[in-house]
Amino acid sequence: YVMFDTIKANKFPGRVPNKGLWEMFREAISFYINTYDLDGFRFDIGHTLPPQLLQELFSITRSLKKHPIFISEDLFNRNHKAAAKTGYNVMLGSCWKEVSNITKESYEKFINELINLDLYAYACSETHDTPRIVTRAGGKDLARSLGLFNSFLPNGIPFFLTGYEVNEKLPLNCGLADDTNGAKLPKAFFNKLAINWTSEEASSMMNYLVDVMKFREENLEKIKPSNCHVIENEKRNLIIYGYKDEMIFLFNNDKNNSVVVHPSDINLNWTNIKIRFSSVDGLVNQKLSNNSLVLQPMSALCLLRN
Repeated sequence: YVMFDTIKANKFPGRVPNKGLWEMFREAISFYINTYDLDGFRFDIGHTLPPQLLQELFSITRSLKKHPIFISEDLFNRNHKAAAKTGYNVMLGSCWKEVSNITKESYEKFINELINLDLYAYACSETHDTPRIVTRAGGKDLARSLGLFNSFLPNGIPFFLTGYEVNEKLPLNCGLADDTNGAKLPKAFFNKLAINWTSEEASSMMNYLVDVMKFREENLEKIKPSNCHVIENEKRNLIIYGYKDEMIFLFNNDKNNSVVVHPSDINLNWTNIKIRFSSVDGLVNQKLSNNSLVLQPMSALCLLRN
């Protein structure tokens, strides 16, 4: 038995290519695009494929789609240049890891990395290989906050794993960032599981995410990476980034304590401020006039100049 990541076809392709298998890959690409009009593909461990084969698959996709999407499984932002050079335009990236143990220092560094990526990365709270975000410290509050805070990250593509919309707790798998300490949880990769799409809670979360996505779509021109910057502040667990002088996103990563923020604390010189989005119900579109903001534990806000 030889692990697929031990002997890699990209480094040891063999003297005689398995042309039959290569042809099956080519046929699969064409079939799924022609049948389902897919926009592109995520290549599982694509970096281990023979380079010639991978480029042929890229070429076939480009011939069938005007703006194809090629997603690399690279797990860390640091690999962005190599992934982009290979031909990918999207990568999984590091977000799955960062959300597993958020600290102010690490997340600010992560956002600065995103600004300078050569391609796009998933802005996600969980993947098919990680525990569910609602099972981590912060629970549903964390899930709602990151649903807002991560959706506007520079060079980020919002990604919601099926079930995130309804605060699903059971994972598909726990191969990455596992914090279950070996617990024998049912996993959808190996067990029959069902998601409850009809609960009142599910409707609330889905409506919230739909509103966030609509707002994002309306402001795509404003959230360019070149406009983004991390806003330094002295609050212990407060993470802030913004786009020029137009919109700001705040996240209080403290699990137990609220944080009070005055505009002067973050060098915000706006005369009037509006809370456009909040992970806490009841605060949306509330106007402030140089008053202090109170972020509850594990909550997030989007501020606009009013």
